[in-house]
Amino acid sequence: MKRLGLEQEVVDRDVYEHTLARFRERRIVLPTFAELADPATIPATIRGALISVGPDEANPLNLFRVHWHNDASRVSSVDVPDHVVLPRSSPGCPPRSSSPSPTASR
Repeated sequence: MKRLGLEQEVVDRDVYEHTLARFRERRIVLPTFAELADPATIPATIRGALISVGPDEANPLNLFRVHWHNDASRVSSVDVPDHVVLPRSSPGCPPRSSSPSPTASR
């Protein structure tokens, strides 16, 4: 059954099994939605390993940084996010001003 246009069941069991085997082989661990919602719950071992991973490095551990609680350097976390971007449809939010793209005049 689809919900919000997303599949709720595994579509291709062979691809799924191959992906699981590959992740195990490479020791790739993915964050849970709960960990991304509350980065304080990310295990200390992973937080420690992230210290040696650059924020733009092609490393699966960077998936644990996909949340609003990154500091300005994108290396450490903060308790309160620096900023959030609200959609224009949010009540009381004026539309964001936009400046023309530098390539727009070309």
